[in-house]
Amino acid sequence: MKSILLSLLLLVSTSAVKAQILEYTKIDSLDLEGMQQVLTDFGVPDGFIDVRFPIDFYRVRYMSRHPQNDEPIEASGAIAIPRGVTCAMPLASYQHGTVAAKNNVPSFNNFESNIGKIFAGSGYVVCMPDYIGLGSSPGLHPYVHARSEADAALDLLRAARVLQDSLNFNLNNQLFIFGYSQGGHATMALHKEIEEHYPFEFQVTLSAPMSGPYDLSGVQAEVIIQNEAYPTPGYLPYVVFGYQSVYGNFYDEVSDIFIPPYDTSLLPLFDGTVSMGEINDAVPTIPNSILVPSQLEDFISNPNNPLRTTLALNDVYDWTPQAPVRIMYCNGDDQVGYQNSVKTYDQFILNGVEDVEYYDFGPFTHNGCVQFCLLAGYSLFEEMKDLQEDLALDVSIVFGGSAILIMGA
Repeated sequence: MKSILLSLLLLVSTSAVKAQILEYTKIDSLDLEGMQQVLTDFGVPDGFIDVRFPIDFYRVRYMSRHPQNDEPIEASGAIAIPRGVTCAMPLASYQHGTVAAKNNVPSFNNFESNIGKIFAGSGYVVCMPDYIGLGSSPGLHPYVHARSEADAALDLLRAARVLQDSLNFNLNNQLFIFGYSQGGHATMALHKEIEEHYPFEFQVTLSAPMSGPYDLSGVQAEVIIQNEAYPTPGYLPYVVFGYQSVYGNFYDEVSDIFIPPYDTSLLPLFDGTVSMGEINDAVPTIPNSILVPSQLEDFISNPNNPLRTTLALNDVYDWTPQAPVRIMYCNGDDQVGYQNSVKTYDQFILNGVEDVEYYDFGPFTHNGCVQFCLLAGYSLFEEMKDLQEDLALDVSIVFGGSAILIMGA
């Protein structure tokens, strides 16, 4: 018994050391009127989301783990905190979708950060990691690299716990995690990392991965094989360059894998200053047309092809979550094949997962599916959220004047 307790104490103390915060800065603050404007700007229908609290929005710089060598590396993210709440609140983590420009991330108050603000306005403390290589993190972002996605999110959750006293909020034991597109993949990676390696530190209450490429080496790899137009062809070089920065096993020279002029024109676009839209415009609409023919042939025919095996290392569909999972997608998705979600659900059932459901919102495109998933995720979280009915709300904080403390929210 003593050895078990000692192991648990060592695990907790080791994890706590990882929450190394370099700096936190308030970069936005919204009253209830401002929160309503956020809902309007985001296109949320009236009455669908109950925003009751003003929020403060912080950029946080912290240390995480380098995906190549496990050495410490700076990461950044945002934390949205409801203002004036005196009871303990749930913690949530939102993992964002694909971006290439370093400043197009939550910690730079981008449009997608509104998702975290909206959930915070409903009574969640929301963490939004930028991921390694984005925000203030140096280097190239290792796109859809499962472990570094999970590390960046996990270390920001740790940072949020550390900041409770400094920023005057309290957390309960609930943790809701969600994300869309790449964020769906990152959400699944985070859930897997928590349950397999840090179950005594965090317990997931509900996980809602949305339209993510969970089967990178199978379903999503078909994008590389097919000679068909694809709306976001820049994803292929993003994967190649990102994985090369971690594993270093794809090429000695870029010309080994990409034909001219793409062997020289593409890599500079991933310096963190160029948007994903500009990168997509610089790549032919049929992604595999930039590959050296022999490389494409090997990818198709060789199960040990380095790119295929590396994609398989970052698959997140074949495991056995213990916490509830709600997989969301649209069957008209033109960027992330909905079969990623179907295959994941089927595999979870085969693995004996007891609490998993899927939600198919119909024939909508990848961009058209976002709002359905987020509103459904919000509704599911609200059903499980533990926020006291007699929640104390400090009216003087909300309305900026002196007021008595009222009960009920």
